[in-house]
Amino acid sequence: GLLKESTTELFLDEYGKPFAAFKGAGGLLNVWPIRSSTFRQWASKLAYNTWGKVPYPEAIGSALNTLEGIATFDGKCHPLAVRVARFDNAIWYDLGDWRAVKITPHEWTVTASPILFRRFPQQTPQVEPTYGGDIKTFLNFVPLKGTDNEILFLTYIVAALVPGIPQPPIIFHGQQGSAKSFTFRLIKALLDPAQPYCSSPPSNIADLVQYASKHYVAFLDNMSHLPDWLSDALCRLCTGDGFSKRQLYTDDDDIVYSLRRVTGINGRNLV
Repeated sequence: GLLKESTTELFLDEYGKPFAAFKGAGGLLNVWPIRSSTFRQWASKLAYNTWGKVPYPEAIGSALNTLEGIATFDGKCHPLAVRVARFDNAIWYDLGDWRAVKITPHEWTVTASPILFRRFPQQTPQVEPTYGGDIKTFLNFVPLKGTDNEILFLTYIVAALVPGIPQPPIIFHGQQGSAKSFTFRLIKALLDPAQPYCSSPPSNIADLVQYASKHYVAFLDNMSHLPDWLSDALCRLCTGDGFSKRQLYTDDDDIVYSLRRVTGINGRNLV
């Protein structure tokens, strides 16, 4: 009863996973899976603040089971995005601290985030934006050749923040020391700060989906070749096609991930 009264909403995401929304530090809305360690810790702290003691793990587990049932059978469905979303005639950019930038055709404002985003431990907060910047300043740190490449690069950066459109991969190639990985690090910090900033080439689709599901910007570093299955998978990440994944090895339930991500690859050669 205490947990249910203290949560703002119990709901399901687009994959049918039970989530809870509750007021955290500063009165900002926090959104976590009911089975996450973060929500369990919040529940334990809430009980301690109320009763002066922490319930037994069995009691907390029973309470979480009840909340999951309420979310599953009585809750609404809220699709949760990673880093950017379109909602209420605006584009929202997640700052990673339970605030977001609401962007309309006329202005942008930093405000408390509604139920729009999922969070992961590897994500890091973005710096708070200010007015008066110039995106062309970014070119001072990127070794590109020619005006055409510069225009294409800046267009890629801006388009990356537009949700719901295909996101073609960006490809860098050049000799050792040509700042390929460094440029990926800069783009990652600008668009989607998280660790790691770049991933080694995955060995299978499951590893790629695991990485891409937790990163809006999913870069693959130091590639020497591109196998057919990975080429196809990057195309699907570009357009937002689905990936099927077994929920547990002990059952037949599949989760179909529909992921559209900003991707890129680099290597010495144009793989």
